[in-house]
Amino acid sequence: MSVFLIVGAVFMSSAAIQAQRGHIGIEAIVGLLPKRVNRWRMLFVDTVSLAFCAFFAWKSITLLHEAVAGDYHSSSTWAPPLSIPYSLMAAGMTLLSIQLALQLIAGLRGGPSARQGSA
Repeated sequence: MSVFLIVGAVFMSSAAIQAQRGHIGIEAIVGLLPKRVNRWRMLFVDTVSLAFCAFFAWKSITLLHEAVAGDYHSSSTWAPPLSIPYSLMAAGMTLLSIQLALQLIAGLRGGPSARQGSA
């Protein structure tokens, strides 16, 4: 059960943390770069992150479908359905992808996400 709870906590909180740009970032170069270069750096990081997270969300949805269709269960004595962690992964990564897309759009429009310091 603890593994399921950890999966839920990590994946379901990722979009909220990203909305605050609270994920780990390298602050050392932010102060060294001019604002325009830093803006392009953030757009690049958001684009690459969105591509990765969208792919991860798609694969998580695929795993969820397989787990539901195949009625997969954990190999533990408790044997809970694997659709539980897969649904948490799929929902969390989908929400994170949406958040990254919103930040990318705001960055392209020169919104608040483009003015914040770290990615």
